[in-house]
Amino acid sequence: MMFEDFIEMLDKPRKSRGGYMARCPAHDDKSPSLSVKSADGKILVHCFAGCTANEIVTSLGLNLFDLY
Repeated sequence: MMFEDFIEMLDKPRKSRGGYMARCPAHDDKSPSLSVKSADGKILVHCFAGCTANEIVTSLGLNLFDLY
């Protein structure tokens, strides 16, 4: 999966330092808590509310292998 395609799947992504911030699809997010970056052809996700990468991608209908 391409980084840009992943970003388009997110709710209200906005550019931030080195990547994007968006509402996390794995929980009821009222403000952006999901950080998404691209590094070495991989998509890196981090939810500051504590959702795991697996929870995030599963909620989008993907699996972890789609990030690599």
